[in-house]
Amino acid sequence: MHPVFGMAEATLAVTFPAVGEGMTVDAVDRHSLEHDRRAVAPAADASTESVRRLAKLGRPLEGFELRIVDPATGAVRGEREVGELELRSPSVTPGYYRNAEATAEAFRGGWFHSQDLGFEVEDSGQSFFVVTGRSKNIAKVRGETVSLDEMDRVLRSIPQVEDAACAALPHRLLGDEIVAAVVFEGQAVDVLPQLRAAFAAAVLPRRIVSLRAIPRTATGKVLRPQLAQLLAQPSAAGPEET
Repeated sequence: MHPVFGMAEATLAVTFPAVGEGMTVDAVDRHSLEHDRRAVAPAADASTESVRRLAKLGRPLEGFELRIVDPATGAVRGEREVGELELRSPSVTPGYYRNAEATAEAFRGGWFHSQDLGFEVEDSGQSFFVVTGRSKNIAKVRGETVSLDEMDRVLRSIPQVEDAACAALPHRLLGDEIVAAVVFEGQAVDVLPQLRAAFAAAVLPRRIVSLRAIPRTATGKVLRPQLAQLLAQPSAAGPEET
């Protein structure tokens, strides 16, 4: 296993572990990561559910510069402080084809916005990068920071759920409302109590809707804008909706 970080805009490869190093992980407290934007070690008696184990993705390849910044201000974050990964290199695209607006939004002072969230960690005198999620997959609900990726993970951990994804829809009182789309194996009614129990300690989806399939890219990423549009339609609500 050789976890790496890459993206099409950087001609794919950005960070790699040393050859033969294999997979190493960083265990962090889930609540601190999601709510305080800090990657701190979990307590010795922490439960499995309260810990996230994240792959260390190695170090930047030659010719690449990486930094972690505050997404709103651009201020550089410290070690184990979560922010957006920015990069620059001759390998990074100069812009998007015939899309000046997207190009302008993608760069800040010569640095490319990856839209990936993560942190930097020192280990044995070396610096490693860890990715925690996507900035576009973070929502604010009743003042709480919610990771849609994490909610997806909880949903998919239920045995009768074949596939699932959450979307944030605008709400005049909540800021956002979270709607979950779920592909069930068998009858949805048998799974709903488990869904409620799984989210007992978190911000609950306001609705859980049964779909035949989750819209995804060719590489398997959830197409959340398309999912949000689908869930915003009244016809998306079925008899299994909570």
